[in-house]
Amino acid sequence: RFDRKISYRQPGSFGYAYALSGQFSFGASAHLFTTTITDTKYSLDSTGIISASTYDVNLSAWSADVGALLKSAGGLAAGIVWKNLIIANSGAVSGDLAPYRLQLSRAVALGLGFSGWNGFLLSLDADTKQNLRAGVEWSPISTGSVRGGVYTSEFPKMTAEALSLGTGFSIGQVHMDASYIHFLPA
Repeated sequence: RFDRKISYRQPGSFGYAYALSGQFSFGASAHLFTTTITDTKYSLDSTGIISASTYDVNLSAWSADVGALLKSAGGLAAGIVWKNLIIANSGAVSGDLAPYRLQLSRAVALGLGFSGWNGFLLSLDADTKQNLRAGVEWSPISTGSVRGGVYTSEFPKMTAEALSLGTGFSIGQVHMDASYIHFLPA
């Protein structure tokens, strides 16, 4: 079918982390995902004229992650996160539209980071779904940062899947963040 449009969005996320010590912290986050499927329905009126109309199917899903971070001297850090530990879907869809629901799956990711160079943070992480991600963040001032990264899949083949850009700033204990992910053509 060529008369169908599928849109996936992540309109919101929030998280909380707590430092047990200067070296160990843990946290949790929740994410809202939405799927909008716009489909075309054709009908034949009483005079034999074919007409088309569109309708939307709106679906949503919440997921929750938990993780931990261990920092060492010299700017090295290692982390682990269980992604989509809890998944809750809402909205009904059936038939030939069912495959378009965003499929969230559980995965465990391990990551390494290094922050020993004048405001730069380098990171690398991999997960149980054979995804590999790498990124760099630069904090030219203590309250703000900019970053970019690359997402790959099918490790070790490393097919580039997406590029990301983002920025963040802090005021006291509150950290605000905005980011964009561009998915590359398959």
